[in-house]
Amino acid sequence: MEIVFEAMKHVLRDGAPTNKKGGNSFSLDALYKKLCGRRKNAHEAEQDCLDLMRVCHHDRQAFLGYIDAHVVKFGENRIADKSFSSAT
Repeated sequence: MEIVFEAMKHVLRDGAPTNKKGGNSFSLDALYKKLCGRRKNAHEAEQDCLDLMRVCHHDRQAFLGYIDAHVVKFGENRIADKSFSSAT
């Protein structure tokens, strides 16, 4: 989801939602409230996915342009190189 928030920073630029301290907030709650209105069932995983989709779709051309410009092949991703073994 990190790429989504980086893309939204690019899309919103100066119109970013603010947090309580007056700084920019790119949380899903803040983005959804600014772009789409009040969230429903904000603590359910399925609703979070749907809301994230709506946020990305809000200005889809700018969002997709950012994503296309910063695409990385899955195999080249740093996360793919890390070992995620569980501790026992």
